[in-house]
Amino acid sequence: DELIAKFCSEAKKKKMSVMMDLVINHTATDSPLVLEHNNWYCHDASGRILNPFCMDGDTKVVWEDLAEIDNLHSPDRDNLWKYWLDMILHFCKLGIRGFRCDAVFMIPKELWCYLITNVKKEYPDTFFLGETLGCGLEKTITTLNAGFDMAMTALKWWDLQSPWFIEQYNQTIDHGMTLSFPENHDTVRCASENNGNSNLALMRYIIASYISKATAITTGFEYGYRRKIDVCNTNPSWNEEPYYDLSSAIANVNKVKVGYKVLNNDGKIYQFVCNDAICIVKSYEEESLLLVINNTNHELD
Repeated sequence: DELIAKFCSEAKKKKMSVMMDLVINHTATDSPLVLEHNNWYCHDASGRILNPFCMDGDTKVVWEDLAEIDNLHSPDRDNLWKYWLDMILHFCKLGIRGFRCDAVFMIPKELWCYLITNVKKEYPDTFFLGETLGCGLEKTITTLNAGFDMAMTALKWWDLQSPWFIEQYNQTIDHGMTLSFPENHDTVRCASENNGNSNLALMRYIIASYISKATAITTGFEYGYRRKIDVCNTNPSWNEEPYYDLSSAIANVNKVKVGYKVLNNDGKIYQFVCNDAICIVKSYEEESLLLVINNTNHELD
């Protein structure tokens, strides 16, 4: 606790806020809570605690090292919910001011409303980012309506031409702010995916920064790191030699973004194709900007 508080204090001096991951859908199978509060978990007919899972296309991926929490039907639900609230308030007291909330669509909306409302009563500046990837438009809107400040977009998986992304984005922004990214801890690295083409990586960062109010990158994106991040095993020994350096280019993109209201907010977008170029127009209040994307496989000069 002391180290976290000191870290947050030093960050504040540098005008930075600290966010942390918030996972309340599951715990490790060897968590003390399994023994102390067994009735907080989901069980099968034989009484065995269930493991959470997700669908990767048609493949069911089961996390066998995790135990699924029963946030909706636990017979001790009131104490379970209070445990989560007390935990979040504890970290807020230490100086944490943002929470990246994992798998939000697996958690009852009522629980998020309870947590966010009560946390903001004591710490009004606390920021809640919903990890809404894979939950679809309806659940994304439900998430934002539960009190979240921001939700993630699926821009990473957009081919820049299919209409689904723009349709989802334009409906989402009526309910809250968005964050986009060119890669994250669950995806293949841009440098690996694009065979080391720094222009394509930068293009994806520019598009993310153009479309959403907020942009995120993983450590090493700017240097062309290729090794996929592993949420359990990645450590400093995984540091790579830079394959390229986009740090100055990213700084320039961010500098441009700061100068335009339309880029600092989520605004309606539409696209059209002209020869080999994809054009996206974004509008917010009185400002509109046109983004022209080279849609060929040629290297850019």
